[in-house]
Amino acid sequence: MRFFSRWFAEVLSLGLCLTGAVLAMQAPALTREYAAALRQVAQDARNDINAREAAARAYYRDLPRDASGDAALIAALRPIEPANAEGLEQSLAHAQRLQESYDRIAATPPLLQPVRATLDVAWDSAGDRRLVLRTVLDGAVLQLVLTEAAGIYALVGLVLGSLLAQGVLGVLRHLGSLARGRLMIKA
Repeated sequence: MRFFSRWFAEVLSLGLCLTGAVLAMQAPALTREYAAALRQVAQDARNDINAREAAARAYYRDLPRDASGDAALIAALRPIEPANAEGLEQSLAHAQRLQESYDRIAATPPLLQPVRATLDVAWDSAGDRRLVLRTVLDGAVLQLVLTEAAGIYALVGLVLGSLLAQGVLGVLRHLGSLARGRLMIKA
């Protein structure tokens, strides 16, 4: 019986260590995909804003010609079409939040980019970045990319997996000792 319990403990420990390492290695790859998605969504939002501004200029020919920037166009559009101005303002804020998030991640050293991205999503009060992350996670594929950052994250995953394995084994040993104690009391 001791042979199987030791074998089980080693298998569980090894399995959790490897699982932790592989999962932690995903952090840099997921961060790259997340940053690329942020950039793409921000660019698409900007293209949509440009098209809406061009349509507003074409439809409202009496807009002042000096309304060349986003803020000036919104200010000129507000008295004529307040709902359209409000929608443009919200779209601009959305595109700006996504672009700023991408810029923060891109400016961070590669090893810390997953941490920066995690903080960015955690501090997302509008929910824009969570939607982008959800889309990335829905299409995520397991990747074993061997980079310096992935190697460091793998080591962290190994340590955390080992810690988790020791915790699970400790709980199982405690439960086993409780069960043996009950059997001895009944006998």
